[in-house]
Amino acid sequence: MTCTGTLAAPVAGGTHVNTATVTGAPVLADGTPALGVDGQVATAPKATDVAHAYTPAHPGITVVKSINGDDANAAPGVAVAAGSTMDVTFVVTNTGDVRLSPVTVTDDAIASVSCPATELAVGASMTCTGTLAAPAIGGTHTNTATVTGTPVLADGTPALGSDGLPLGATTGTDSAHAYVAA
Repeated sequence: MTCTGTLAAPVAGGTHVNTATVTGAPVLADGTPALGVDGQVATAPKATDVAHAYTPAHPGITVVKSINGDDANAAPGVAVAAGSTMDVTFVVTNTGDVRLSPVTVTDDAIASVSCPATELAVGASMTCTGTLAAPAIGGTHTNTATVTGTPVLADGTPALGSDGLPLGATTGTDSAHAYVAA
């Protein structure tokens, strides 16, 4: 005979283990208890089976870098005043289906990027900030931000990928350009 049941799938990147147990009472065709070789009522047989399942996580993260409020992806970028300080913002978004922790933002030209959090829930965003000196008159500037997030479950354990193994960090990059007119 085949028995069936239904369980909810594990969360993205999570695992599930369950054990099925079956027992049966040995009876004769007329319904009376079967006897063992010792003449006593036979012990009910018991069997178990373990099943494992996981749901692969699909982490994702993006960063959109802006200089003085402009998303200056294409050169020459945003015009800035010589000698000014450029305000740089980094909008970081968890685009995947699993929490990311820790999340770090680095920039190849900014020594210190400040972020309000170190983790992002699914679909959450945060804005990080930094400052940078404008280029000299007639000069141009290009730099790249990199965001990294490690996919984890609610309890902090690594999320699993499509191969059933823990996932490594996911990354995203964005560049911005600026110039000072001669």
